[in-house]
Amino acid sequence: MLRRQALAALAGLFLIPGAAQARRPLRLGVLPIHSTRVLVQRYEPLRLYLERILKQRVQVETAPNFMEFHKRTLAQAFDLVVTPAHMGRIAELRAGWRPLVQLQPDHDSMIVTTASHPIASVLELRGETLAVIDRLAMTASAAIEHIRAAGLKPDRDFQVTEYRTHASVIHALLSGRARAAVSTSQGMHQIPDDLRSQVTVFRHITDIPAFVIMVRDRVGGVDVPRLTQALLDFPHQSEGIDLFGRIGYTHLHRADAAAMARADPFTGDLLQLLP
Repeated sequence: MLRRQALAALAGLFLIPGAAQARRPLRLGVLPIHSTRVLVQRYEPLRLYLERILKQRVQVETAPNFMEFHKRTLAQAFDLVVTPAHMGRIAELRAGWRPLVQLQPDHDSMIVTTASHPIASVLELRGETLAVIDRLAMTASAAIEHIRAAGLKPDRDFQVTEYRTHASVIHALLSGRARAAVSTSQGMHQIPDDLRSQVTVFRHITDIPAFVIMVRDRVGGVDVPRLTQALLDFPHQSEGIDLFGRIGYTHLHRADAAAMARADPFTGDLLQLLP
């Protein structure tokens, strides 16, 4: 009897307000541009660095697709996120997320084809398929809008097919399942050399603000100014050199008001899909 009472009292400690939150790891949400296994491996250097700086356990989490990731971000399901700039801008304005730093250089939206079968005009995509990583990606929406401006309407004059990763987009292109694909310099950096050599850039569409690292409002125990400075220092640390060597970025800058406002022109399509 006394033993049961003692165990009950001990269990009650976990019901003290804030105690459970103090014990659980910080959740680092990362956009699903790879399989969960690859994302966890790829962002391990950042996870370890955050644990060292924050002196708290950190775990990497993601979602099945871009929209679900954004919905989870808005619902505060993560504590920190590495998110596209347009999604970050909406999270900032709608849910109080705080932008910390932005990856550099910018992303670039590119339409690519096979080197052996290039195209001379986007009009050649009539009746064809365009492979993209996700239609909600700014790179994809910019390319689709570029093709639309030439007179071809998506889902009527050409089809858009989504794939989970940049590598699978290129595989779809090389296997003939797509006539063209949308990628970025960073995405191409993550593709094996033997595949990259079979692809050629048809057209550079535009430069787009890169990913933003953000923290949700009122995360207990996180010193935001100190975290921001630690992230700015990250590219010069061993963990940062490791990560950036894998994903094709060079440095970080503060995600200030001007940096976040650059994403405003890209938020329209996403806002139309949100309740």
